[in-house]
Amino acid sequence: MIFTMDLPIVAEVGTARLEIVVADITTLDVDAIVNAANTRLIRGGGVDGAIHRAAGPQLQAECDTLGGCKTGSAKITRGYRLKARHVIHAVGPVWGGGEKDEPDLLASCYRTALALIPRDLDRHLSVSCRSRRAHCGRHRCVRTRGGAARHRARRVLLLRARVRRSSR
Repeated sequence: MIFTMDLPIVAEVGTARLEIVVADITTLDVDAIVNAANTRLIRGGGVDGAIHRAAGPQLQAECDTLGGCKTGSAKITRGYRLKARHVIHAVGPVWGGGEKDEPDLLASCYRTALALIPRDLDRHLSVSCRSRRAHCGRHRCVRTRGGAARHRARRVLLLRARVRRSSR
């Protein structure tokens, strides 16, 4: 089954404004983008490869200093040549039939990525769908009305969020 929706979809949830859009994540002027990374934090294909190409070789050089990243976790780097000031590299699980703690690892991946947003930022970030290959067989692809499935590199289904700071 393929789901169809009109985009963008905007919702207010507490102090957050959430927007679902289809865009090129490498061109967004946001505080941070969340990248679907691998455990070695080396340039891969798809969206990860597009982010690394757009950011330039400095991104991989910084990733090389981080010592990898465990599945269900995330690490942050500068954005270099991207408009995004930071890249949060989140490592989601590969679907193994549901017997390898995949749902909890995926949730942990999102929680860790959000916790890494620097406190001095306005908390405006873009997140592409995480571990989509891992879960696509189970949840199917998302199609936009009149459009193809959004699993191509760079032009992906994104959640853009802007979180207003509380007055603490």
